[in-house]
Amino acid sequence: APHAAVEIIVGIDPIAAAALPAGVHQADVTFVDDCTGEEFVRTVTLRVTAPLAVTPTEESISSGVFGGPFRPPAHAFTLTNVTDAPLDWTATVCVDAATCAAPPDPSWLILDSTTGSLAASDAVDVAATLTAAARTLNVGRHSLLVRFATGGSYVDRAVTLEVTGLRLEPVDDGEFRGPLGGPFEPQSLIYTLRNADLEEMYWTATVAFDSPPALNWLQATPAKGTVLDPEGVAEVTVSLAPEAAALP
Repeated sequence: APHAAVEIIVGIDPIAAAALPAGVHQADVTFVDDCTGEEFVRTVTLRVTAPLAVTPTEESISSGVFGGPFRPPAHAFTLTNVTDAPLDWTATVCVDAATCAAPPDPSWLILDSTTGSLAASDAVDVAATLTAAARTLNVGRHSLLVRFATGGSYVDRAVTLEVTGLRLEPVDDGEFRGPLGGPFEPQSLIYTLRNADLEEMYWTATVAFDSPPALNWLQATPAKGTVLDPEGVAEVTVSLAPEAAALP
């Protein structure tokens, strides 16, 4: 009838809603005027909160040259029980979200803890650390998932390793030793740069000190090189400057 009103109750199917994973779920409810064909759409949102909160929520990224080192070498996740009851949890490294298949052995990512229990409102940290296998990964972007599960729900967090095309050897840090005033050994350190990418690249070598020194006691030669073609190789000599003899 003209100017009449009717109420329509939109409800949740408790069985279907209970099967939804944690996250934001939306559905559109469409109302149609049968006389004019005009449609009115209202969006209904259901926010399902996981019993296990995991921070950070964004993707965790490490990066470095082919062969390493990579920074940061590890990522920390904080697991919090947001319920008022104790819960058990597990953590797994997965190749993909659909099957949560395990990565090839040895994996380039490992967890320091894979299972545990949390009292109500308690929290615990889990570290995901890069392994030696990360040094063998080809140039490119590599991603794995860490799945934190409890009961019938789970939360996935992506960990990505970006490997750039310039390989630096050796991968270990260098060290000079000697008495006050010298002489110091070795006389120099040789680093080899290798372009493991498919395109040419430019490079520079810069010496940076932990704190502003009174003396520039270290030097790299050459500090800048020519273009490195794919599979091209260049050597940089890192040596002590004469000012090293004046260091305390």
